[in-house]
Amino acid sequence: MDTVQSIRGHLYKDDGLPLPAYLEKMTRARFKKMSNEDQKLVDEQIEIFAYWKVLKKRLVDYVILSTHSELAVKPIGRELKPLLLDRVFGRHDDDGLMKLVAPKDSIVKKLAALKERLAKLRQAMTEIEDFRRNHIG
Repeated sequence: MDTVQSIRGHLYKDDGLPLPAYLEKMTRARFKKMSNEDQKLVDEQIEIFAYWKVLKKRLVDYVILSTHSELAVKPIGRELKPLLLDRVFGRHDDDGLMKLVAPKDSIVKKLAALKERLAKLRQAMTEIEDFRRNHIG
């Protein structure tokens, strides 16, 4: 109710604060001339928009939480939990654990290719700097 009262207070007095977007066309003079029933309708509109604002925030929070659960928590629990339990109870499966934490072969190959390319670029840069020093001066 605090929101309704504060917005209603802005409608009654001209304090220079902007009205919410859904009340843009409502003038202060028009609001003061309304009947009590019409003013109750405006109050209900204010309440509905306040609840809508809270609903949007909660929905966004829920989407974030469910996304985190589906993409982070559940896969880790599904893949890592059995391997860790085997480790704790003495059933060692180092291959499974190593496969889980090791990078994929395609990533390792790309990294090696990039390192090789970087080494060639550094060599080329060194040769260019040597050429500049020796011939350009």
